[in-house]
Amino acid sequence: MNPSTIRLAAGAAVAPVYMACVHPWLRAGRAAAYRSLSRSQWLSLEDLERLQESRLRAIFEVARSTRWYAALLPSADVCDRHPRQVLADLPPLTHDDLQSNLDAISVSKELRATGSPNYTGGSTGAPVKFYQSPVYQVRTTAELYRDYEMCNGFRMGERRLFFWGSDIDSRDHVGLRGLARDTMTNQIWLDAFGSADVAPERASAIVRRVKPRLVIGYVSTLVDIARRLTDPPSSIRGVQTAAEMLTPDQRDVIETGFRARAFNRYGCREVGNIAHECDDHSGLHLLMENNLTELVDESGNGVMGAESEGLVTVTNLWNAATPLIRYQPGDVARAGDRKCPCGRGAPKLASVLGKSADVIRTPRGRRLHGAFFTHLFYNQPVRRFRVEQTEIDRLEVLVVPDTGYGEHVKRQILAAIIRHGDPAFVVTWREVDTIPASPSGKYRFTVSRLP
Repeated sequence: MNPSTIRLAAGAAVAPVYMACVHPWLRAGRAAAYRSLSRSQWLSLEDLERLQESRLRAIFEVARSTRWYAALLPSADVCDRHPRQVLADLPPLTHDDLQSNLDAISVSKELRATGSPNYTGGSTGAPVKFYQSPVYQVRTTAELYRDYEMCNGFRMGERRLFFWGSDIDSRDHVGLRGLARDTMTNQIWLDAFGSADVAPERASAIVRRVKPRLVIGYVSTLVDIARRLTDPPSSIRGVQTAAEMLTPDQRDVIETGFRARAFNRYGCREVGNIAHECDDHSGLHLLMENNLTELVDESGNGVMGAESEGLVTVTNLWNAATPLIRYQPGDVARAGDRKCPCGRGAPKLASVLGKSADVIRTPRGRRLHGAFFTHLFYNQPVRRFRVEQTEIDRLEVLVVPDTGYGEHVKRQILAAIIRHGDPAFVVTWREVDTIPASPSGKYRFTVSRLP
């Protein structure tokens, strides 16, 4: 019998067993962390900031034991100055810094041995290793469960269906041990990139068969499934999108296909979840209890005010194995409102605009992030597109046409690129049957080949 068929059969009968057994995530303090996070999301912004400042002092003390931070965090600063002032004076930590200086940034081998190594997926082709402490893992797992419950009232114990693609994550879901784990937690996990189960036609049949309450997956995978999903089960309360930028067009396709609202999640493997969308669907709340998130300019100075754009810069407040202070995962985001009708105290990101490494530079010195191009393609009869910059004045646009596509679409988008981007661009347009994802399985709307 096919392993995924076994998983589906096991999942179908799991609910009574699940309710009668102790959920594995109750171990190691995860239940206490989850209850704490469930309460703290309703705190005021001022109270959340005080929590962050307390944790900042603690993580500074841990970091001072490392070679990387020893000189950056003198004792007098940590003891006498406000922690946010200390933080603002530290230089950002880049992906390259972490890749080249792991031992210097991490605590001693004896201390980090209690944690676990982890790796980025390498969406831009440069995977990185780091270490994560047991407390970090507890907090991050608890955050995941809180985020699930932000998706239209989903409750733990109800069925989750994953379409995921990370080799690192998928290791926990293979073999009999993985089957037992998934069965006990009432989840069904399908490999989005290595399994025939996620051919869109079969995947849509699985959705109808297992009747999940929550569907979770890569944006591009969910879009492909949603386009072929007919008569989705009424059990679905929400669809959690992750791992890739979610465009308005993609949100429309997903919500129409699954007949449920989409809830966007933003995070990275290095620091866990950073922001998550609530029922108001007007941006993503910063998850302040685990991470302190800033938007900064290229000099590392904070950008202020709603609609300001900057580099995402994150200080994880719990990882005592490889402290990541002012870490930049390589994304550009736009600031959102500081208040939300939902009642949560944390401010929001209006949107995540894409990878900073894939910002398109124009001959006249402008910078165009991925959202510039996704806006041009919104509501156009194009199934997928990618803009690649090969030289400073040359772009190649790849498109997978959809029903209704014609020369008028090409002319309209090309004219907009020239008019709103830069008249000096020379643009090549190619119609193709498919556009592959990056080596990590994530889809990129823009790719810069410039140094």
